[in-house]
Amino acid sequence: MWKVIFIVFLIAHGIIHIADVATRKAHSGLFGGTKALSFALALTAAGVLIVSGVGLWMTADWWRVAAVAGMAMSMLWMILFFDVQNLPIMTVNIALIISITALSWPSVETIGA
Repeated sequence: MWKVIFIVFLIAHGIIHIADVATRKAHSGLFGGTKALSFALALTAAGVLIVSGVGLWMTADWWRVAAVAGMAMSMLWMILFFDVQNLPIMTVNIALIISITALSWPSVETIGA
């Protein structure tokens, strides 16, 4: 059950990035209006998050590395193209990165990978 929830979360997180970058203005405090950079970062993060969900579904050992990489890319995108509305998502990303790397959560016994 938890495995399915986590797979759905990872894939949905990626899909939301795709939808978000398609509908949002791309203005960076560092780079100005750079839609191409915003699009590239968001799509890369989305792709890695979706691949991590598929990896978990396949019970691959590398899904955790992919999930952390995808969430780190997601964080980079949200920092470079900051919007106050992203603070809850950024908090979730940070919590999951810490949980997966430092706490080995979710456990292999819980999700089978």
